[in-house]
Amino acid sequence: MLADNPPAKIFCTTREAASLLGVSLRTAQLWVDKGLLEAWRTDGGHRRMPEMADTLILVVTGLDRAEIDQREDMLAENLETLRENLLNKGRMEGRMEGEQFGAEKSKRETAHNLIARTDMNDQTIAEITGLPVTEVARLRSEALH
Repeated sequence: MLADNPPAKIFCTTREAASLLGVSLRTAQLWVDKGLLEAWRTDGGHRRMPEMADTLILVVTGLDRAEIDQREDMLAENLETLRENLLNKGRMEGRMEGEQFGAEKSKRETAHNLIARTDMNDQTIAEITGLPVTEVARLRSEALH
């Protein structure tokens, strides 16, 4: 459909639009007349069209403007949901890492206390805390220094 005033956008000629769409010049002109392509007329009477991807989508997909807007809204919502899910996943992974770090720290503290307060051997402390025997041995050597 022809608009009264040209929008402040980058534009192309009807011939350029036809070439982009792979149709004849006359087909592009008819699509403008039917309102399938947004366009305006210059002072000289020539058609000009915004060089916009969504204008081409109208023609290529056969969807009307309302359907495209609806799908754009749905896509925006889906992207927002995806972003929120990724943020939540990152938070959950961070929380789990923190919990694992806390659990390991707690195991090391328990082992350190057992080393300092008992005569248990490394194997026994490892079994109680769930730490590897090598880690208990390392904690024992640090406690001696």
